[in-house]
Amino acid sequence: MKLLKKTNGVILSFFCLTFIAPKLFSQIPFRALENIANYSYDGKDFDEVVKYYRFYKPDSAAYYANIAIGIYNKQKDYQVLGNMFNHLGIINENQGAITEAEQKYKQAISYFKSVNFQPGIADELNRLGVLQLRKSNYTTATNFFLEALEIYDKLSLSSGIAECYLKLGAVHERQNDYDVALNYIQKADSINTQLPFSVLTLSTYNALGSIYSKKICSQKLFVIMKMVLS
Repeated sequence: MKLLKKTNGVILSFFCLTFIAPKLFSQIPFRALENIANYSYDGKDFDEVVKYYRFYKPDSAAYYANIAIGIYNKQKDYQVLGNMFNHLGIINENQGAITEAEQKYKQAISYFKSVNFQPGIADELNRLGVLQLRKSNYTTATNFFLEALEIYDKLSLSSGIAECYLKLGAVHERQNDYDVALNYIQKADSINTQLPFSVLTLSTYNALGSIYSKKICSQKLFVIMKMVLS
């Protein structure tokens, strides 16, 4: 029954990703764009615009991010600068430019540390962990995720804690350690059920669907191997 429930959740997440998520998470930031055009902007306006363009118009996102960097570098607003370098790092990562992405994330951490912006530091540690996971550097990735988790835990940031658990689950899933992976993902799911619907909700369902399917396949393979060897 529990497996069926999670399977239904995976189907729901696919439906949401295909039909609902674009409407929920891709609203055109008209007001922010207007504020920038009228020179009545603040850092949040740039953050909203860059985040909107980041995935489907990365050149536009980089354009606005670099404008913000020029403005806020003069103002020495290091939190905004950290946010912009985070966006640029994500753009690089999505384009497969891993080395450039790593440099951007490290620059973002440097800015966040200069103003002791702990949530930003944790976010960048998570991003660095993802880069290491993509390179199959599991120990290094785990260390980044655990360091981020420690910060999120101190700040009581539930969404960040859940995301770290998902990432740690991914580390163990990649190493075929499905029981440990499932334990981490279930921890994330437990936290996520108490949070508003978000991309994290969809990621959790997808992670559960992936690990359940692999566990079932590995269990069937074990039974077959026993039959062959007996």
